[in-house]
Amino acid sequence: MNSSILFPCPKCSTPVCQRAFTMNLAFGNDEEQYCLQCLSKIYDQNLDDFFETGLHYVMSRDCFKEAWNKLKDKSECPCPDKCAFNRCFQ
Repeated sequence: MNSSILFPCPKCSTPVCQRAFTMNLAFGNDEEQYCLQCLSKIYDQNLDDFFETGLHYVMSRDCFKEAWNKLKDKSECPCPDKCAFNRCFQ
């Protein structure tokens, strides 16, 4: 199993990676964590806008930024076709 996968999204079963987990925590989801597509729908935003807002917040907080930066290699992304892959690994 890919080491960056933490668990499946409870809404769609898409793998939730370390970065999606960090984004969930940044948005206050500490009981259930969702993939970024489902998380963006929960907040009624398109994926790109949601990702941009979340990334800005994550990078402004050292605790979230440190967790985000643990995933360094884009080959570890568990779902590049269902996420903000190109934005995530710029």
